[in-house]
Amino acid sequence: RSKDAKKKCSNNLKMSWINEVWSTWEH
Repeated sequence: RSKDAKKKCSNNLKMSWINEVWSTWEH
């Protein structure tokens, strides 16, 4: 169970990073 939570957390971090990169590219 803790493994899943860790995976989800890292996934969210990755997605937020991608969103940041996309927003900077758009501008």
